[in-house]
Amino acid sequence: MSYAPSELVKRAWGTPPRCLAGFNVTPVVEPPDGTFNKLGYFALACTCGGGSFKVFGYLQDGELFSAPFSLTCAMCGKSVELFDIATHGYDAEFGHGYFSVRSTGTPSEYNCPACRKTDFSAQAGFSYQIEPIEDLGPENQGRVQDFFDWFYLDVRCNDCGEYVCASDY
Repeated sequence: MSYAPSELVKRAWGTPPRCLAGFNVTPVVEPPDGTFNKLGYFALACTCGGGSFKVFGYLQDGELFSAPFSLTCAMCGKSVELFDIATHGYDAEFGHGYFSVRSTGTPSEYNCPACRKTDFSAQAGFSYQIEPIEDLGPENQGRVQDFFDWFYLDVRCNDCGEYVCASDY
């Protein structure tokens, strides 16, 4: 099965979700095998041009890595929030709150599950299963990119090359 991005994914590629505002982003037009058509990915880079990050979030029950997430650039040291379920995505945009795990406290650094190293390239994925978009109302149709219903954080270890979904919401 070949990837054929939906019209909403293409629209988001043209105007990325606001949670990506602190990054330089590039649409991933050839995503991982098995990516469904309503899921669009963006490769992330720091505004300084660096593409290697430390990933921070919250370790739950020894394995679940939960939001809010931030990335710290290995080149310039700048830390930028990437995703917080309380402020990003469909439910947050409508003020419905959130229904998944959201953590507080001191974040943990994500480790590669294969080699335990901590330097990664990162991709953020967003699912757009809003149909028809007219359901958003005319006041929100111009910012449909912010009404994603699923978020993925995929990373590739810069040391061993392991590619893994660090978390999804």
